[in-house]
Order: sequence, then structure tokens, then C-alpha cells
Amino acid sequence: MKEWRQRILRKQIRSFLKNWKERTIVGLVAENRPSDRVVALRPKEIKRLTDLGIEAVIETNAGKGVGFDDKDYIVAGATIVDRLTAYKSSLVVRINEISRNELEMMIPGNISMSMLHHEGVPQRKIDLEEKLIVGVELDSITDDFGKRAVYLWELTAENGMKLGYQLSERKPEECVVKLLGYGNLARGAMTYAARAGSDVIVLNKKQMKEIEKHLPGTDILVNCVNWPLEKRGKELIITREQIRKFMRQGSVIVDLVVNPLGDSPIETCRPTFLDNNQYQEEGVWHTCCWGWPNYDPEKASEMYSKLIVPHIIEIIAKGPLNVGENIKRAYVNIEALNKIYY
Repeated sequence: MKEWRQRILRKQIRSFLKNWKERTIVGLVAENRPSDRVVALRPKEIKRLTDLGIEAVIETNAGKGVGFDDKDYIVAGATIVDRLTAYKSSLVVRINEISRNELEMMIPGNISMSMLHHEGVPQRKIDLEEKLIVGVELDSITDDFGKRAVYLWELTAENGMKLGYQLSERKPEECVVKLLGYGNLARGAMTYAARAGSDVIVLNKKQMKEIEKHLPGTDILVNCVNWPLEKRGKELIITREQIRKFMRQGSVIVDLVVNPLGDSPIETCRPTFLDNNQYQEEGVWHTCCWGWPNYDPEKASEMYSKLIVPHIIEIIAKGPLNVGENIKRAYVNIEALNKIYY
């Protein structure tokens, strides 16, 4: 970053710190899912913060899963602390959602930045409201074109397709891959499958309504449909009975979207995790990982870190209430900040 830009940012940050809180601290905490080795901020991005005069604390061993020792963060200007101290920070950062028990460790009025997906799991908003914590929903921050800004769709598609091929009884060049849905995820999966030599078919909305005609002959079925909230738990694209009747034994379903239990457009899909990411229903393999990018934790950590740090800087430089609409729309329970500080 050019020196004159850094000077402007430092001035903005100093002014903001006087108005919001006497001492603003960014706290990087470790992920909490089994086998999840990703970290939200690398030492390189932490240094971007500390160079601007932003204090950063790191939960001990937070970056160990991707090869970053505590000393790497110390060199970047951060302080290593225990878990409880890290959760007392003004702005707590992690990829996966903060659990209710972890919210208990936070100070009312402070900010939790993570993937919340609160519309699909309303209890997460209720928990934030009860604990007077502000959520910054990483999955709702957008770019200048209104698209998700913190979204590793290419890595999601790549890792999902890799596992799909591993589960399949057939070589990639022998597979017929059928995709449900369009968008970035479908494009990524289609590109990967085509390069692997598979026959690739994208099913449109009309064909999805006639799904029984299209399930036979499918080796790998890939779900890329962002199923609308109003349809979740009420409507299905594919039922269990249809899978039993029309899909070949040993074929594979790869769910790249992964809705909460009972909300998928495919009746037999349920969320899985990195340490236990496949199961069989009706003789068909399923893999529906919450956290597809994290199969490649080093690459995921690099990409997440680069995407997240500019939004942290904006929140601190401008103040939580003065950020752009692309971040404001990602706030969950911003009222907690008003109650405590304004």
C-alpha cells in the first residue's frame, strides 16, 4: 500500500478509535469444526492491520493447521493470547459461525465476523440478540456488482468434484455428470468435469421438473441450486423414492450448496463435515460438506484472508455505522452496537 494511503487510513483509524471505543482490538480465533485446519487471517494480512496501527491478538495455535506458528504472528505485530482473551476482542474474526457457547465469552456490543448463514439457521440471529453481539455475516458482504465478495466458489467446485470422482466406481472419462442449477458453482463444476473428460449435462428448470427422465444414466449428480428460503423444508427437486427408482447403485450425489438438515432440494442430502464427509442412502453415495474450500486449507486460508482483511480495515477506519452498503447489508443485530456505545 502506498505511504500516502497508509497515512490517510491511520488518521481515519485514530479518529474512529476515539469515537467508538478507547481501544479497538481485532481478535483472530481458531476454527471449531473437527479436522478444519483453515485460518481466517494469515500473518501477512495481520501485518496489514498492525502497520495501520490496529491492535491484533491471536488465539494461540490458531494458524497451526496451515503451518503458521505463534511466532509468525508475533513477527507480524500481533500478541498471542489464550482463547478467552481472544474472544474479548472488539472484533472477533473466524470463518465458521461463532457458537452460542463462544458468544458467552464475548463482551456485549462487540462484533463477531464469520459465516453466519442466519437466514437458513434463524437461531443464530436469536443468539446474537440475546447476547447483545453484532454479527458481520461474511456470506452477505457484496462487491460493487452486488455479488458475494467472500466466496471461494472455484475451490468449492473443484474440491467437491474431486471427492465425487473418488467415490465413483467409474473413471472420470467414463462418467456422465449432470448439474442442477446455474451460476458460479455450476460453472466451476462444469469446467472441472469437462477437463476431466466427463460428459457434462446442465439441467434447466424445466428439466428439473421432469427429473425422473434425467436421473437414469447419471454417474455423478451435482447440486448447485441455491434453494429459496420459502421452498426449504416444503418442496423438493428430487425425492428419496426417485433416487431409489432411477439412480444407479454406486452413483454419486455431490451437494456443493449444502443447506441445513431438512432444507435441501434433494431429500436424502444432509450436511457432512471434513472428518466424515460421505454416506450412502438408497445405494447412492452422498457428499455434502459444510466447508468445501477447506479440503485445501492452505489455499483456502490465503484466499479468505485476502478477501476478509479489506472489510476489517473499512469497519475500523470508518466506524461500524459509516461503512458502505455492501458491508451494512451484512450486519446482523447492529442494534446491539447502538445500545452499548451510541
